[in-house]
Amino acid sequence: MKKFYAFLLLISISCSNTDSIIEESNIIIEEFNLRSNFNIVGHRGGVVNESLVENSLLALNEALIRGYEMAEIDIRFTSDGIPILHHNSSLSDLYSNETTSIRSLTYKEVLDIKISNNGVLPYSLEEFAAASNGDIGFLLDFKGGSYQSAFYQKCIEILKKHNISNVKVAWSKDAKNYFYQKESIKIGLNYSDFLDAYKEDSFSKENYFLIASAYDYNSFIIKKAKSQNVEIVVSVNQWGYKQRGITSTKIIKNDISRMIDAEVRTFLIDATFETLFNFKD
Repeated sequence: MKKFYAFLLLISISCSNTDSIIEESNIIIEEFNLRSNFNIVGHRGGVVNESLVENSLLALNEALIRGYEMAEIDIRFTSDGIPILHHNSSLSDLYSNETTSIRSLTYKEVLDIKISNNGVLPYSLEEFAAASNGDIGFLLDFKGGSYQSAFYQKCIEILKKHNISNVKVAWSKDAKNYFYQKESIKIGLNYSDFLDAYKEDSFSKENYFLIASAYDYNSFIIKKAKSQNVEIVVSVNQWGYKQRGITSTKIIKNDISRMIDAEVRTFLIDATFETLFNFKD
């Protein structure tokens, strides 16, 4: 199991109940050995639950403790070009009176907002990458439209600096266009994009991975991706099911089972769905 003792010392300064969180996670690992059966990608920064906030160092640390392969992170940029982790366009979900868009704030202004509210979020990509110590990969979700090439390059330089070699990019069309055939980074394709790319003479499993939702199962394309040894990442996303009015754990577990039966082994999950895999030591 990967070691992360230096990081534990770091976060103990900002969270007094870290020991109890770690103790709880060890119990979960004993019950559900996801690590030996699947490659797990933690949605919104790692393991997010009632105690662990999205895109936080504690969520990242918990993903490391549980042996996750990657953390999916939401990236935005400040007006002076500093990449920070935050899902929404403003900080109003953290600090109710801060409705100004992040991209109109300088990094110093973001820090001032944190300090004035006695907060710890959001973190910069630099802080997050340093805390990971190269022991976990990152699936990058660039929020808020298109960015300058220099910004994308800055993000990659930060990840390289901290020995993070397992990097993927998904969803943002602009980001995927920039990263195509660059820096050994795979870009995620949905079903229709995969079929289009598959027709190209330059198609290569080294450039792409297929990203699909558990509720949107296309056996034909899954088989085609497998025949080309293209990596498949299946999303089990709370928001996606909520949008479809699906709350039944039986339905969600059946969706997961179909993907497992199709020999998919990499899942991007919200931590609340861990127990639906039901694989014990």
